[in-house]
Amino acid sequence: MSRESAELQSRKEIIFVDAEVVAPDEFLNDPFGYFEREGKNTRPGDKVRYVEGIVARNHRAVRDLPDWKLKDTDIPVRVVGKKVNLQRHQIGETQNPLHEFEIMTHIQEHHLPCARPLARIEKDGQHLLVMERLEGERLFVEKEGVADEAKQNLIRHGFSLQDIDEIVTQATMEMAELSLKFEEEGIIRPWHLKDMIVKIDFEHKKVISVTPVDWERTLIKKKE
Repeated sequence: MSRESAELQSRKEIIFVDAEVVAPDEFLNDPFGYFEREGKNTRPGDKVRYVEGIVARNHRAVRDLPDWKLKDTDIPVRVVGKKVNLQRHQIGETQNPLHEFEIMTHIQEHHLPCARPLARIEKDGQHLLVMERLEGERLFVEKEGVADEAKQNLIRHGFSLQDIDEIVTQATMEMAELSLKFEEEGIIRPWHLKDMIVKIDFEHKKVISVTPVDWERTLIKKKE
């Protein structure tokens, strides 16, 4: 048993699911404080939106964290943390704070693309998930189009506005094909580019892959 696993079991605050990953001591000592201090918002801005008293959108809830490492190596593991909102969607209906964690585990067992879940934390009624941070672009396609940060990154790589439109078209097609594969396995969720990580071949200006994130609305239907 690793030092982290033994320490975590004794505290009953954090449970690692990937024994090959080592988290920083600062995280182990104060996971929620570390999330607030060291995390960088994945969505632009710092706003919280409420609908009928329930948090509908919180740009501070998902944050990129400093890299972890593979056990016994200096190889970095990119990670992202997410505070669980117990009032939203399937989590709210089931009151299961591990809903997304369990969904990601299920998806990996079916060899479909998703981020690898790494750790789950529970303390004083709060829940935090830590998962692999995927390589790619967060396009955040909303009514106004591609988010400024993603657009500027593509422009820095020599993309014209027409090229960016083509990337969005390619990503949309890839997402549609992927949705069918998920549905074949009984995994049902909304499909929007704002909830996808898009890996791009910058040299040839084409989409390599699309990977869904954000599993709050996901349902698993048993095959008949």
